[in-house]
Amino acid sequence: MNNNDLQLIYQYMVQPTNHQKENKTTHHQKLINIVEHLLDDELKSTIHLLDTMWYSKGSNKGSLLSSFLQNKVLNYINSSLYKSNQDSILLIQYNKTLYKKID
Repeated sequence: MNNNDLQLIYQYMVQPTNHQKENKTTHHQKLINIVEHLLDDELKSTIHLLDTMWYSKGSNKGSLLSSFLQNKVLNYINSSLYKSNQDSILLIQYNKTLYKKID
């Protein structure tokens, strides 16, 4: 299961629709189908994801995180963790060159 699949699951769980009764059944079935096709190691991660993606404070406490926040997290992961050639040594070297430019 990839990030797009998880985002689809979230959207189907929380976004309101025009034909709620028809779409609710369809959304439930889509979610069930996705979960049924997960590998065993993906199930554990999916359960953890669904257990942790809730507001813990404020007026939305107990609700699933909004798709906006989920997209922000995904964008952060894609823009920072998956950058090539970005390990700690390179970052330290880059930081040193920036300090030299300041002096």
